[in-house]
Amino acid sequence: MPANPDPWMHDPRGRWRDVAQIAQGLDARFVDAADRETLVRLAGDPLPTPVIALVEDEAAAHAALADGADGALTRADLTAAEGSTDLRRAVERAAITRRSVQTRCARRAAELGATDRTLESFGRAVSHDLRAPLRAIDGFAQALDEDYRDDLDPLARRYVERIRFGAKRLGDRLTALLALTEMIRRPFEARLVDLGEIADGLIEASRAQAPGRAVEWSRDADLTVCGDPRLLRRLIGALIENAWLFSSPRPQARIELRRWGRGFIVRDNGVGFGQNYAEKIFQAFTRFHTEDEFPGAGIGLAVAQCAAERHGGRIVARGAEGRGAAFAFTLDADAPAPALDESDLWPEETR
Repeated sequence: MPANPDPWMHDPRGRWRDVAQIAQGLDARFVDAADRETLVRLAGDPLPTPVIALVEDEAAAHAALADGADGALTRADLTAAEGSTDLRRAVERAAITRRSVQTRCARRAAELGATDRTLESFGRAVSHDLRAPLRAIDGFAQALDEDYRDDLDPLARRYVERIRFGAKRLGDRLTALLALTEMIRRPFEARLVDLGEIADGLIEASRAQAPGRAVEWSRDADLTVCGDPRLLRRLIGALIENAWLFSSPRPQARIELRRWGRGFIVRDNGVGFGQNYAEKIFQAFTRFHTEDEFPGAGIGLAVAQCAAERHGGRIVARGAEGRGAAFAFTLDADAPAPALDESDLWPEETR
């Protein structure tokens, strides 16, 4: 492919040498890095032809490579070039870079395809292969309880109850796991979403189920973001439900949703957790309390983490036993990773 004969080949102000002649016959595209829009567009082109950025200095070279250029030539490089040899070497290095990147991308695409197929197979197994024997276990245990209850001694009836409870528990976990799998595979659809409206609805529904609880709920007024509505509903739902559940022992529970830096924070004044569990808390089915103390499948925070990461963001947790918990999350890949310390928990006098 002949070199691109665009006007940038010769800088009218004399900053660049006229490389058009010595670039003839080189299978590459040279782009002035000052034209960032063109550079990014050509760098994203699937063609194997490498893109060489013409830059003023090393700092501009790093920026051009970050924008996707396969190589960069500074003014000093061009000034030192005595002919096509130097340019040819630069093009060859850039071509190797382009092929290496394409190989990595192809390998990553194959890995993602294999992962997607595995998740699909897993979803089918959960929906059919695992639920069928589980229903059989529960059904026969129910029949035993209904048809032979009078013939069973108290210990035997207790065993039947435990079988049915275990079957229900496993069914709930399979349902939660299937929901997480589907959330990972579902295509991302970005829209404007009001996080405050979602949270208000969840608090209202929770109050309707527990009218006797005293819960102080507060949030910022403007919590509109751009994201996937289903994922954001799962994210906010998991954090609000977590705060509602673990603040239940408090005679006056407090829950809030606020903007926090370039992200958001959900806080409660509940039982909290030891900070040594801050990483483990997002693992599916991880529990630090018994189901008698706090019921649930133990997958909500794993769902929240998945939803945040699918937006390109992060989520972190901070807690202290008996002093409540705080969860900060971002929804922007360019936002700095959130960090929390004890000052982000509820003030001592409000617990």
